[in-house]
Amino acid sequence: MGIRVDHLGKVFEIGRGANAGTAKVLLYTVVSAAFVSSVPARLIESFQLRTAVGLLGVTATFVIGAHTIFAIGLRRYTSGSIWSRT
Repeated sequence: MGIRVDHLGKVFEIGRGANAGTAKVLLYTVVSAAFVSSVPARLIESFQLRTAVGLLGVTATFVIGAHTIFAIGLRRYTSGSIWSRT
C-alpha cells in the first residue's frame, strides 16, 4: 500500500487547478481545525505517554527548523542591507 510516487505530484498542484481557491480554503481551515481539535481531545481521552512524547518531539523539530530557516533568512536580509555596509 502507501503513496505512489506519481500521486505526490498531484498533491503539490493544488494551487494550479480550477478549484485552487476552494482547495486552499479547505486545507487551511477545515483540515487544520480538525487536526487542532482532534489531537488534544484524543490525548485527554486516552493519554499515552508515547504519543505525547512523539508530538513533543515533532513540535520541537518544527520549532528548531523554523528558527534555523528564519535565522538564515534574516542573515541574508541584513547582509544585503545598505545600513549594514560600512
